[in-house]
Amino acid sequence: MFYDYKGGTIARLKRNLYGSKSAPKLRYKCLYEVLVELGFKSVAVHPCLFISITNMAGKIVIVVISIFVDDLLVTGNSVEEIAGIQEKMKSKFVSTDQGELEYYLGVEVSTVDENTLLLHQTGYAKKMFQMTECKEVKTPLPRDVNLSLMDSPDEVDPILQSEYRAIIGSLMYLYQWIRADLGFAATFLTTFCQGIFTDLVRSISKQLNILFGI
Repeated sequence: MFYDYKGGTIARLKRNLYGSKSAPKLRYKCLYEVLVELGFKSVAVHPCLFISITNMAGKIVIVVISIFVDDLLVTGNSVEEIAGIQEKMKSKFVSTDQGELEYYLGVEVSTVDENTLLLHQTGYAKKMFQMTECKEVKTPLPRDVNLSLMDSPDEVDPILQSEYRAIIGSLMYLYQWIRADLGFAATFLTTFCQGIFTDLVRSISKQLNILFGI
């Protein structure tokens, strides 16, 4: 509801959208309707990814929008078309342009040249593991590793177990984005989240070393 106040307009909030259980659905529905109106189509296998393909004077123009909550990542092969989309979005929503992408969901983006982007998670890895000095290794797991759930102790320190699970979760996030070379080892080590023992700690240390040693 809107009211005139001291020469301007104020809005009375009838319900807090962010406090509603249906907030994500309502927010997505609103964005979806606007993007479809602008000529975008949602990707069937990824509903938060929208693509617009148009032919302008014989040139194929592609604009891609990725949605994460209320943040939109916009890219394409035409700066003019992207700017036009941004202006149209501003007419529908109160929004700000954060400029060129530098950081997104734990991934750092650096521009090498006009055709090349470098994606890395150096800052995320340093923040999560806080390792500044380590010995360089070349393989994600020791060659002689022989782990078995039978070696797990009867009683496990809950604090150590919690820390181990947090490390595994961070490693999984890294390999799913950038470090595919850690995939097998990280997935293999998730098997032992119920029990922590010496050889396991050695294996997880190996993965951290390969992260910061290379």
